[in-house]
Amino acid sequence: MSSDQTIDQTIEQHVDFYDDYEEEMSADADGPYRQIPFTDEGDDGEDWQDEEGDDEMFPIGYTIQFSPPPPDDDQAGGVGAPRGGLGSQALPVPSVMRSDWNGIPQDGAEYLFTVRFVQARSRPRVVAKANPYALNLSSRSRRSSTPTASSSLPNPAWRVQFGFRFANMRKSLRDQEPSNWILDDAYRQTPPANDESNWKIFIFGKKVTSNGTDQPSITHSGQKRPIPMFLKALDQVTVIAILSHYTGWIEERLNSLISLIEKHTALVENDFEGADSTTSPLEVSLLSAHDGSWLLGLLSILDSVLTSEDIYKLRALARVCKRIAQIADAASKQAESTDDTSHQEAAAGWMVVAAIVDVWGQRDLWDD
Repeated sequence: MSSDQTIDQTIEQHVDFYDDYEEEMSADADGPYRQIPFTDEGDDGEDWQDEEGDDEMFPIGYTIQFSPPPPDDDQAGGVGAPRGGLGSQALPVPSVMRSDWNGIPQDGAEYLFTVRFVQARSRPRVVAKANPYALNLSSRSRRSSTPTASSSLPNPAWRVQFGFRFANMRKSLRDQEPSNWILDDAYRQTPPANDESNWKIFIFGKKVTSNGTDQPSITHSGQKRPIPMFLKALDQVTVIAILSHYTGWIEERLNSLISLIEKHTALVENDFEGADSTTSPLEVSLLSAHDGSWLLGLLSILDSVLTSEDIYKLRALARVCKRIAQIADAASKQAESTDDTSHQEAAAGWMVVAAIVDVWGQRDLWDD
């Protein structure tokens, strides 16, 4: 049988198959199948009629799987194809050499084996240097047991309660009308806003040194309390200026305390004549109750909407008060005494920080 006859016979078989299929679909037009017309136009008469649509149309219920053809053994290299390096090998390379190997290759496979062996030996090796700062397990456990910086912060419940009370304090001062109040003469003449030295005298009074039998004491004469009527009479520029002055005053006290501690430590270490290791340095009041009253009073009448420059000054005040509170807390825990001075300083510092955080939204100061 010639090739032309074979092709004609194959075409006839396909045509008969589709003719039978068309008759079956026409007989069951109401069934679950949809008829697809078949035309024998074209070269071989095997084209589906779908000239208007882009997608091919198949009978409903037929499942068509689009899966790649199975790989050819010759193309994939067979099951036992050698692999190595970073991918498939183009040439077979033995994994082990013959028992009588003398180092001289006798064929191409052995030559490729020696080349790969030499390349593997010549690859650079990266060796990590020992970390001198690595901590062993015991040191890590000791470090985890030590309290963190956040443990010295006030209780979150206390922060919420203080914020509520301070907001009520601001509201009550804002609702009060000072028109019927009579201001004392001592509060009528105030220094200019930028006059730091006179404001210091106005708030704390003048220093008076009394000569006692044991040790001279320093007191202040004429210090003034922050009464609400006087605070309501201050303008916002003056309030910001006084708060900024307070930041400088507290920093001066910190520097004085540091210098006294250094001087006392040097005397004890050098065993200077008259120095006693049990003698403590002079006490410096970092943040008294009088300071806390003035700071909270000024913050209570300050506007809630401020410029960026004024916010910067408030943040500086909050940072220095936070430092005072942390020092006072550490001193009270280390001394384990019943003296309320350290607790009072810590309370005043934390209240100033909490007020600035709550009213002016500077919550990042807790983690600063």
